[in-house]
Amino acid sequence: MAKTVCRFFSHTRPQQRLAVLLLFVVLMTTLFWLSTRAGQATSRVTGNLLVNGGFEEGFVFREGCGHVGKGWSCFTNHGQTLYGFYDDQWPPVVYKGAHSQLIELDTKNLGVADPDRFAGIYQTVQVEPGAAYLFEMHGMIRSTDPASTIRDPFRYRVQFGWSFGDKPKWQAVQRWIDVGWNTYYDRLEPGRFSPFSAKILAQEAQMTIYVRVWKKWGDVGEELDVNLDNLSLVGSSVDALVLPTLEPTPRPPDAPPPLLLSGGTPVADLPTPPSVYGGRFIPVPGRPPGTANWPRYQGDHVVFAYPRTWEPIRVPLAGNAVVEEHRLGIPDLPYDQVLGFSSTPFGDLQPPEAILTSQITIGGKEGVKWLRQGPNYIIYEYCTSGLNNEGSFCVRVLLPNSNPMIELQLDRLVQTIVFY
Repeated sequence: MAKTVCRFFSHTRPQQRLAVLLLFVVLMTTLFWLSTRAGQATSRVTGNLLVNGGFEEGFVFREGCGHVGKGWSCFTNHGQTLYGFYDDQWPPVVYKGAHSQLIELDTKNLGVADPDRFAGIYQTVQVEPGAAYLFEMHGMIRSTDPASTIRDPFRYRVQFGWSFGDKPKWQAVQRWIDVGWNTYYDRLEPGRFSPFSAKILAQEAQMTIYVRVWKKWGDVGEELDVNLDNLSLVGSSVDALVLPTLEPTPRPPDAPPPLLLSGGTPVADLPTPPSVYGGRFIPVPGRPPGTANWPRYQGDHVVFAYPRTWEPIRVPLAGNAVVEEHRLGIPDLPYDQVLGFSSTPFGDLQPPEAILTSQITIGGKEGVKWLRQGPNYIIYEYCTSGLNNEGSFCVRVLLPNSNPMIELQLDRLVQTIVFY
């Protein structure tokens, strides 16, 4: 190409040579810029958006906290607890590389301690609004209490949260997700790291990721150490695992009672739509957003779609269960997680600890969603009338803490239910 340009230059006037030279320079500059932009776009989608997510790029001292990984900020809410942030280089408490972030809450030598103490780290990154991102990390919990392995594991929790905008504030996070780490190791006898992952749907161009340790009670005499490592945030696909980013719509003050419609008619007294029981086999409705790839589970009188990681299975009838009952098969959840029919009339269902009630539709029939909460548990429950309006039908899951990801999956599962 260079010979061709030179040969052309030798047979042209100076003005023409200058014009061609400028055109050549502009063309090459444009090609170089496009190739650079393409490389940037690829790294933005596939690379880790978090700076120093593995804590291998060093630590800095943060006033009021201690040593925090470069690129990260920290927070505590002070009070009667001692906090520590450290560059932990002890190989048994490093998941990958040579460093992990250690967060410590210590009440060993305190006579009095405050409940609800928090310590955590956070980082703000640039994201694309409307895109989904996968957050992953690994962690380990250790304690100086020799009875920590048999004590209540929910006295401390590790939580994940996020917010949008250019002004991060951990107190303003709307939803904290429990990471589900319930294993405590002896402080000097570390064990295995536990994984956690969650997807987030970005709403603004800036998003802040938070990880915090929560000391629930005012207990004293224990040092708790949480090691975090291998944190990442990468572009992902929008599917059923995307966490909700909006608070649930609260029930308005003037809404009718849970089991009554605006006219005062009890939900259980509503006539059954003919499309539900008009025939043994009925057309399956379109799937709600995010469930296109979900498999379907078919019982004797109910069909529903479910997330691929779940393993629903039929279980023997017990208690008030009638017709059929199924365990949803949510992984790593040893608590109540059922879908089935009950002999208890729908109109008699009155959960005493319900903190949020919503009117919904289940299989073409009026239903109710209850959010029930106790001192150490939360229940997501969706109910409507049973077969031929006799008894009731419910989907019920009990968790130790609020879990918006499972709540969203349940919301969508309920929308796929068909009775026949």
